[in-house]
Amino acid sequence: MVQHSDWNEKSTSPEDLEFVKKNTDYHKIPDGNVVGNGTPGFLSAEYTQWKGKITNPQLIEVWELAIEISNEYNGKDGRYNNKAISQGGMDFSDLSEVCWILGINDIKDTAEFFNIYSN
Repeated sequence: MVQHSDWNEKSTSPEDLEFVKKNTDYHKIPDGNVVGNGTPGFLSAEYTQWKGKITNPQLIEVWELAIEISNEYNGKDGRYNNKAISQGGMDFSDLSEVCWILGINDIKDTAEFFNIYSN
């Protein structure tokens, strides 16, 4: 298991976190919300240019759906209110865990992600 943020660990009961640490190959990596710490920083309240980077209509559809769902449920019914999403930006910081697993840790931030992987 790979975990990227203190918030995620603190949102898990101590018993459940201890169980995971004992029963998996647990890796705590630098926070994927932050740029410049050794993992990609995929949280940005300012980044909105993603659509101009993507030419594949299917990818546009996927990202539009992801943004629609995150906007619909952000802060609703007691859920966490992600300020970056509330401000029109993006947070796909859990992808930093996948990048760590795949050894793709040289991506700086959200803008660079879309520059490299937009199509």
